[in-house]
Amino acid sequence: MLAQTKTTAHPRVLCVSSYFLEHGGGVENVAHELAQHFAKVMQWPTTLAAHTTGETPNTPATGYQRFALQCWNGIEAATGLPVIIPNPFHVFGLLRRLRDFDLVMVHEEIYISNFLVIIWSLLTGMPLVVVKHTGIVPLKNHPALHWLLLGVTRFISRPLLRRAARTVFVTKAKRDNYDPEHSIKNALVIPNGIDTDCFHLPEPAAPPREGIVFVGRFVESKGLAILRHLTGTLADIPFTLIGWGPENPDDWGYENTTVILKPARATIAQILRQSRLALVPSNGEGIPLVAMEALSCGTATMLGTGSDGTENTISDQLIYVHADLTQPEQAAALWADKIREVLAVEDDPEAQAARHDAVEAGHSRTAMCRAYADIVRDILKARGPLAG
Repeated sequence: MLAQTKTTAHPRVLCVSSYFLEHGGGVENVAHELAQHFAKVMQWPTTLAAHTTGETPNTPATGYQRFALQCWNGIEAATGLPVIIPNPFHVFGLLRRLRDFDLVMVHEEIYISNFLVIIWSLLTGMPLVVVKHTGIVPLKNHPALHWLLLGVTRFISRPLLRRAARTVFVTKAKRDNYDPEHSIKNALVIPNGIDTDCFHLPEPAAPPREGIVFVGRFVESKGLAILRHLTGTLADIPFTLIGWGPENPDDWGYENTTVILKPARATIAQILRQSRLALVPSNGEGIPLVAMEALSCGTATMLGTGSDGTENTISDQLIYVHADLTQPEQAAALWADKIREVLAVEDDPEAQAARHDAVEAGHSRTAMCRAYADIVRDILKARGPLAG
């Protein structure tokens, strides 16, 4: 991108994410949705920078441009920990191009490239928005790394985020977990938005729902150990496990378990519509994106009680069960009893419609994108007039 005369009427926005949409995952999807909205709806020249381990993905027919950061993610592939080692020449090239933009929006500061973009934006006075999709993940199996992350968060990340123009948390629970003293005064909460055109109710003539579905990464923080005990205990119930990670549930050897690795989002939505119950056996995350996607499909959804059960209007549509990740066998016994109880009651179309309507009313993709666009406007208005 060649340097151009900057304008606040059509600000040039740089979005920085972990990976592109094709990688799958909630962060990647939200970053894509926002970049697409800025480019197509707001008519703002937008570039999305993200990591890739293969060929540079083609620019999608969505209006925004892509800047690929080649990387090595062997640590993440082996352990599930989000340690991405970027190509330093590509990172340097991205930093050099920051002056060509009017505002930078970074999704998560925990990645090396993202962290460097934040540092450089603050040093150069570039308007900066940081979007926090996670709180502090308890890495019980990696205590040294857990305490290291706590130290980095307290003494480095939080002070940096206080200097950003805005810090956005996707749930109140994540904000409280990451910054319990609310020392980041520029922070606000914008719930992730759901594409209700994709995640919709089943057709009236659709066959009855059956089975249980899980969608997420196959890592400890997502309750994988609880799922392993559940699929073995509830051998008469079919499970569909959708995701990716260092552990493959196919290795568990349970005949009632079907594993699908990284399908298209339309396929995920179809499986949710066909399933009787969706499980999110993690905790401390508020109401994650996948839970709202399941509700939008009308699917009964069971969530760990470590999440905030009073966060918003869709909390009443969720089934909360205690999920102690440190005691997966005992937690699985509680979940198994609750699952039997839920499946014993008929799930009528009115209940399914109520779940979808709750998401549609307060958590649509359009509402999310408009909220972020308003943030960009507000920040740039403080720096000069903004036409339109």
